[in-house]
Amino acid sequence: MCVHTVSGCGSISHLLLPFTLYLVKSYQSLRDTITDHVIVSDLSVIPVPPTQPTVYLLRTAGQLGTPPRSSKPVSSPLPNTFAEQAANAFQNVSACLAVANAAPSDVSKLNIYGVNLTEALRDIVAAAVRDFFGDSGHAPPSVLIGVSALAIPGFLIEVEAEAAIEVD
Repeated sequence: MCVHTVSGCGSISHLLLPFTLYLVKSYQSLRDTITDHVIVSDLSVIPVPPTQPTVYLLRTAGQLGTPPRSSKPVSSPLPNTFAEQAANAFQNVSACLAVANAAPSDVSKLNIYGVNLTEALRDIVAAAVRDFFGDSGHAPPSVLIGVSALAIPGFLIEVEAEAAIEVD
């Protein structure tokens, strides 16, 4: 097995500890894509079937409302509003998917956790989901779960995505 680290995402793992991504060495094209990135992994890549795969299943760690690393320095303050954090969380999901050459249209499932969820916040999440998928009409199964808190105070939303991409 080959160990790689991946960056560009906004989960809590980059705040706490690096998380590694494991890939079998023979999957050269995806491995080359991943090794172009540095820092931590918020993405697992599962070859299916394990030998001579035809598909990679992708799973992101929970992406938070931190500013996307590509747009602002890592030390940028966490936005105070749910809407800003929701937009950031979905941008961070996009960044994770992009590491594996995947796009929102490859997403097969979303899990979304919102702190102190109300109807108004649900509408904000719905708008962020529409923005994430654009005009593609893609609407995979999703779940929106209200929670009392996330792991660190100040975080208001967390988004996990599952996707599938064909092996080149």
